[in-house]
Amino acid sequence: MFHVPVTGGTLAQPRVYFQSTHAVVLLCPAGKEDELMIQPAIFGTENVLNAVNASPSVKRVVLTSSTVAVWGDPHERGKGRVFTEADWNITAHPKKFPYFYAKTKAEERAYAMEQEAGGRWSLCSICPGAIWGPPTGSRTDGESVGQMIDLLSGERHWNL
Repeated sequence: MFHVPVTGGTLAQPRVYFQSTHAVVLLCPAGKEDELMIQPAIFGTENVLNAVNASPSVKRVVLTSSTVAVWGDPHERGKGRVFTEADWNITAHPKKFPYFYAKTKAEERAYAMEQEAGGRWSLCSICPGAIWGPPTGSRTDGESVGQMIDLLSGERHWNL
């Protein structure tokens, strides 16, 4: 993983592939969704892929997206539906599920930038349902830490 600052940057060393894992996850005050979640997600994706464009050795980009870029409700298109790369979230809206909307728009922008690159590099997405790991700082009150504690303790169950 290579960190590219939000304000711009390049990949200093030659790379054949680049993996991008980033997201803005926070509870936004009403009316601030675009400013605090949606635009940062799109801008962050553009910034990372601009760094890829500036690095001629990168040939493949793996974007870690999310299942929420594909669907908002697993049964919205019928129980048992098998989703493909042609499917995008059709229920997300900036005011309803802004995180889902941000992930969808950021991934759509990534694929548009792949087309704009004219075949110089290729893009693929992986769409996990959740990613958990140790906190990056000393805070342990974040949503993902709470979810992991609830899952491990049996307090939370997700039945799809």
